[in-house]
Amino acid sequence: MDKDILLEVKNLHVGYKTHIGISHVLKGVHLTVHKGERIGVIGESGSGKTTTMKSILRILPSNGMIKEGEIFYQGENILEMKYEELLELRRKKISMIFQDPTSALNPLFKIGQLMLDIIKHSYNLEESEAKEMALKALRDAALPDPERVFDSYPFQLSGGMRQRVCIALALIGDRELIIADEPTTNLDVTIKAQVLNLLTKLVRERNVGWIFVSQALGAVRENVDRVYVMYAGNIIEWGPTEKVFSNPMHPYTQKLLECVPKLTGTEFSKGIRGRIPNYFNPPSGCRFHPRCDFVMDECKKTFPEPVEVETGHFVACNLYRRR
Repeated sequence: MDKDILLEVKNLHVGYKTHIGISHVLKGVHLTVHKGERIGVIGESGSGKTTTMKSILRILPSNGMIKEGEIFYQGENILEMKYEELLELRRKKISMIFQDPTSALNPLFKIGQLMLDIIKHSYNLEESEAKEMALKALRDAALPDPERVFDSYPFQLSGGMRQRVCIALALIGDRELIIADEPTTNLDVTIKAQVLNLLTKLVRERNVGWIFVSQALGAVRENVDRVYVMYAGNIIEWGPTEKVFSNPMHPYTQKLLECVPKLTGTEFSKGIRGRIPNYFNPPSGCRFHPRCDFVMDECKKTFPEPVEVETGHFVACNLYRRR
């Protein structure tokens, strides 16, 4: 394995057991993050982005099951790690910023206690040093009056402040990889910019890897080096950010980018006909074929192998296999 690779997801298949059957969500997902690299993951709601991120840290809900695949972190398979090794990975190496801060914070503990517990389990520090590290993380996350926040319960903070606390928790210590799953969902416009600038600065200064999951396509374009486009549990296109955004090749990527409102105001943004498929009975072949304007018979049979259409830019679509 390339020593420069921080994280590598290979052929990941994930489903959920329910009372009506198994929901087959992820189907062969692949993803690579190099040291200090900023990665974007985009796609519609329900496309499997969060499931992929939770699989990396093995924090899927109890009915979630990884049916097939490998997830390597610096050459070690996370899916084969013992519980103690997994805890060490979560405490010191990989952190995740969730999109719902209300469920991410324990309502029974003050913010300070939550932060001190993480610091004490990860670093051998005195109480005063641990508190100063926690306050610094709160300040770095653009929280006003960090001392008051430190002594507050989650319910005493606004939704935006709770999200910034989650960001502060992820920034504690010297992480090697930060997974940000819609990290600015509950923040106002000015704080969104501050948070994204902060995360970008961290990646560059600390050589930290970053996976930025978002539906804010403009923010993704400005803040990541490479982007993966996800649809219905499949990675269907990926490559350098500017190449994917300026020259989208997959019909889904093209439709997705057409949904972005135009600043000129001369036309309404276009939608994508249809909806994400039912994961209990997903379409065969390419899962986008029921919504695709260029569908062919072979699209309904097998998922196409990725094709490199330009340097570092790959697309999984039968339109390009015929070239």
